Amino acid sequence: MTRTKLLFESGIVALSQQATVLIQRHICHLLGYFFPGMGSK
Repeated sequence: MTRTKLLFESGIVALSQQATVLIQRHICHLLGYFFPGMGSK
């Protein structure tokens, strides 16, 4: 029971980290699209 809960929580943490990276990438692309020169480095 405890092991399953730990696996479940670690999976949620990994998914949220991946989602954060994807969101940051999309924000950079959107900034570069709406504000040329600002998001592109």
